[in-house]
Amino acid sequence: ALPIFMGAMDNTGTAIKLLNESEDEMAKAKDDIMDMLQTLSAIAEENAASTEEASSAMLEQSTSM
Repeated sequence: ALPIFMGAMDNTGTAIKLLNESEDEMAKAKDDIMDMLQTLSAIAEENAASTEEASSAMLEQSTSM
């Protein structure tokens, strides 16, 4: 019975180690995704500002004709 118990303990320890490694990988993936989202958000804001400037310039040009 003791060898079976020890084997189960080893398996449990291995499972916990794998879970901890998986948690670390998921945390890094989450951080990478958050960084990408921040970058995309900044690009979207820049695009919106450029679109607004272009729209304003076109409106100004059309009213001066």
